[in-house]
Amino acid sequence: MEYQGERTLHAEYFGRKTDEEFAEYCEKKDFIGTSLDGLPALPLPLPPRTV
Repeated sequence: MEYQGERTLHAEYFGRKTDEEFAEYCEKKDFIGTSLDGLPALPLPLPPRTV
């Protein structure tokens, strides 16, 4: 496999969501305090996005 560039689908999908829709999406997800490699997770609720 060769690196061909960044994938943009995730950013594009959430870029179309309002802050309210994004917050609703986050509320539906289980909160897991650490990543698979043991790093701390982002605090919830997330701060408002800036453009």
